[in-house]
Amino acid sequence: MSTDRSHRSLIAVLGLGRFGQRLALQLARGGEDVIACDRNRDAVELIATDVAQAVALDVTDEQAMRAQGIQRAKAGVIGIGEDFGSSVLCTTLLRQMEIPRVIARARSRTTAE
Repeated sequence: MSTDRSHRSLIAVLGLGRFGQRLALQLARGGEDVIACDRNRDAVELIATDVAQAVALDVTDEQAMRAQGIQRAKAGVIGIGEDFGSSVLCTTLLRQMEIPRVIARARSRTTAE
């Protein structure tokens, strides 16, 4: 794995349940700079040593996300599966931040649309 940071992109993984944790770890092991965020401090602490940055914050709070530099991300992955409203709001915020690629986890075909 290369340590040359000039070829890496910042990827935000928002929501650190099983899906978000696995994805963040896989991306980090693949050489990406990952900022992993969740409001659950225990989930953040679990992954903190394996990613570039791990932050406990409310991913529906635009100011909190901007304060951590999430707007610099080349991609954002929303791994929130249980709270549809938070997932939609988080997706909207990332789009407003003009993050080039936004991917949201969907629990069903209906929510994907």
